[in-house]
Amino acid sequence: MYTFRDYYHNEVNLSFNDHPFSKKPKHVWVICRHKDKWLLTKHKERGLEFPGGR
Repeated sequence: MYTFRDYYHNEVNLSFNDHPFSKKPKHVWVICRHKDKWLLTKHKERGLEFPGGR
């Protein structure tokens, strides 16, 4: 498990283990790479970003 602060100083916990968090998470963040390309979404205010949500 890795813990760090994001751009807005929110604490972020990152893990590659199977089910390390709550079964009902408040937020998710997806990092997807396929054939050497990253999957990004375009937010109308923030611009390009990795997909996520609640």
